[in-house]
Amino acid sequence: MVCCANSDSLHGSSRDKADAKPGKAAKNRQYRRKLEQDTRNEENAVQSVRASQLASLEEEVLKNVEEAVRIKVEEAMGSEEVKQRIAARLREERSKLEAAVNAQVEEEKAALMERKRREQEEAKRKQDELEKILAENRRKVEEAQKRAAQA
Repeated sequence: MVCCANSDSLHGSSRDKADAKPGKAAKNRQYRRKLEQDTRNEENAVQSVRASQLASLEEEVLKNVEEAVRIKVEEAMGSEEVKQRIAARLREERSKLEAAVNAQVEEEKAALMERKRREQEEAKRKQDELEKILAENRRKVEEAQKRAAQA
């Protein structure tokens, strides 16, 4: 019987070990999952910090570049060569504008003169027509007077 008792106790203890193993395995899996989750959280946090640092660095670099460009532009605008180029360009644009205004004034003047010429021609035509009518009327009056004198 001892043999059987030992066998039962062995079986009983192996059953206890088998029951205990799933508990430990589950805890190990749970621990590993938690560890993986913590690792992912840390990686996300590190990535977030890096992204923030990169954005901050980009912003600082952008400010530095803008400042450098502003300084270069101010220096260039202050140089005598640039001032002369600007003055020459202004003179050129002014002369173009003056030429355009003069051309427009000449066109308007020509149009006005043409209109006045047409008005004068129309007035002369009307005057000639009126004189013709008056001459015709005088002729008719003279003829009527001659007929009346003959009658």
